[in-house]
Amino acid sequence: MPDAKAGAHATIFYDRIEPLSNVGVISVCALLGHAMAHEIGHVLFGTAEHAPDGIMKARWGEPDYRRAAMGFLKFSPSQRAAIRGRLWTRLARNYF
Repeated sequence: MPDAKAGAHATIFYDRIEPLSNVGVISVCALLGHAMAHEIGHVLFGTAEHAPDGIMKARWGEPDYRRAAMGFLKFSPSQRAAIRGRLWTRLARNYF
């Protein structure tokens, strides 16, 4: 519900995150943080769409977990620009 009138809602299921960290590539804390960033990305983009790679990829595999563990699973430059644009638009709407 990225653009719900009464706020936004994102759900993370810890019971799905924890077993994925058991592959020994990434800690549960790092994986949980990346999953949270992914879901917050949906809220900030206002869409349920996914990207072919990066933090907004629909399904992550071991290579993605390795990149996340090293801090390399991120939003793309265009995604970062889109997030900033949406935030500035919301700020302008609320303050001007």
